[in-house]
Amino acid sequence: MRRCPTLRCARGSFLKSGPKATRHPCSNQKTFTTSAATRNAFLQKENDVVSPRQEALTLLHKAFKVIPTSLDQKGLEQISTNGDAWNRILSKAHEDLSTAEERSVNVTVFSLDEWSGSQELVSALLSDPLTSDKEVAKALDDRWNDPSSKHSLVHISHGPLAQTDSQKLTIPSSYLSQFPVPIEFLEIGSPSTQSVDSTALKSIPLHPKILESDIPIVLINPLTTCFYHIPISQLPSNTILILVSSTPQADLDVFLEKGRQTRGEKRLNPIRILAADPKRAAQAIRLLQADPNSLTSIQRYQDDVVGSQISSVTRSLHSILAQGESKHSSTPIRTKLALSKIQDASNAAQSTLYHVRAELRKASAHANKLHDIIDKASARIHGSVFERKEDFHGAQKAPENEVVLAINQAAKDMTQVMNRLTWWRMISRIDDITSTVSAAVSRVWCRDLERKLILQTGHLGAIQHGITKRGLCLLLKNPIIQTAILRNDLLQLKASSTYHLTPETLTRPIHSRRDQIITYPTTRLHIAGQKALITMTGGMLSGVGIGWAGWLGWLLGSGEGLLGFLGMDASTALGVGALTAVGGIRWGVGTWEKAKKRWWQDWTRVGQGLERDLKVCL
Repeated sequence: MRRCPTLRCARGSFLKSGPKATRHPCSNQKTFTTSAATRNAFLQKENDVVSPRQEALTLLHKAFKVIPTSLDQKGLEQISTNGDAWNRILSKAHEDLSTAEERSVNVTVFSLDEWSGSQELVSALLSDPLTSDKEVAKALDDRWNDPSSKHSLVHISHGPLAQTDSQKLTIPSSYLSQFPVPIEFLEIGSPSTQSVDSTALKSIPLHPKILESDIPIVLINPLTTCFYHIPISQLPSNTILILVSSTPQADLDVFLEKGRQTRGEKRLNPIRILAADPKRAAQAIRLLQADPNSLTSIQRYQDDVVGSQISSVTRSLHSILAQGESKHSSTPIRTKLALSKIQDASNAAQSTLYHVRAELRKASAHANKLHDIIDKASARIHGSVFERKEDFHGAQKAPENEVVLAINQAAKDMTQVMNRLTWWRMISRIDDITSTVSAAVSRVWCRDLERKLILQTGHLGAIQHGITKRGLCLLLKNPIIQTAILRNDLLQLKASSTYHLTPETLTRPIHSRRDQIITYPTTRLHIAGQKALITMTGGMLSGVGIGWAGWLGWLLGSGEGLLGFLGMDASTALGVGALTAVGGIRWGVGTWEKAKKRWWQDWTRVGQGLERDLKVCL
């Protein structure tokens, strides 16, 4: 079935042999119409062929926008790979899917220490024990013995002739050509350390060469490295993890399964954990190459190769590569490997988010601890100011409000001053009422409380310095929350004018309330005293005037006096005058006492306001 090759044909008809032949309007050939169901089935079949590749490209496009950004987190000790590395990895996978050019599958071999035997593994896999080409065997054995170059990795690929060029080795290996797609080995040099601790192991699986590899092979020696220190969940999904041991694979699988069940783990990362002894296999190959005609050598070779279980590595490579096998191209394998890279990037992002949450929980715990210290200090200062546990004789008593006690003591001292300021003394000190009362208020207003608050200010300064130091150290201990904005806010707060404590920081409410009493209630008391004096003076003058008018008429002999027209004789006028004078004095005295009573009411209200102000200030 094909479309009409004539470009002028707008119908896009399908050419097909069969009954119902009709003449195509644009061709001399016979064409046959097909139903809509047939065309849809053909298009659906065509879409099914390209759907895995298109799906991988779509996922890569989405992964480019999300995963590298989530991996760019600072201050994570567990993560040694940033978003740029995953950008390169995903870009390479996208390039493999977008181009039709075939590329060899990269197999990276890496050992955690010098006793794991990565060199022996590569030699055992690539060596041909029955080869007669000594040059190939020598090139393979001497790949790390070049004194002129101190390289840390070697690329081994298939070629017609044995060639060595610095870090590249090309050999005619039948092992490299036995798989459905071409493969090449990247051998990373073993670290020359006696052992690898758990802290260093956190960064080994995230080595860029391990992550960029299509199939990583990681070797560990259980005698020098604890297996449980390996963060298996962070290894790439196609990793082959080899335990250098002669333990049967069935026993190892049972042991790993029981360990997962004991720890309650789920096998989410499909890596392959194998038991193999590469050194035993390499020694067997060297033995057979030294004497290939000896029956003893052949028997020992067979026993050692089978006992080393090195063939399980080859089977694992076949199982990984055979899943995408295709007759015409390696595109399905590339699609599978690209999806594996997406899965690895997703796992890395998930691991990063997990560590971010862990770091945030740790920072939150440190912040809560700092809040507890602040709350304890605040409660201690608050209790020392607003509660008194002992009286002056040391006897235990119920907690009392320190501010109320100070105000009551000030009220007792002020009562003596106000009691001495009677109405007759007020008359002689009418112009000194404000100064007298203000001086007394300044002298008795919460003197002990003010000294205590000044002492507590010193304690608060020491506590503030310690909390500030702890807060800045908290940023250093938790780099995940150490941002320039947060640090700048803390430094601005430390440099602000309200940050530094002065002796007036806690005593300011005492001074403001004292000034409030002096400014308002005392001024009204002075004005009330002046009004009372005027009232008394007016009453006394009016009474004297009435008595004088009645007495003057009696002196002149009129009998009725000057108030006779009111029907008031001289004695009555004297009585009325005396009564008016006494009433004026009584009115003035009452006005003065009411003014003092209102002053005490203002005193009480200001004292209650002082308690609220101190609580807010603390």
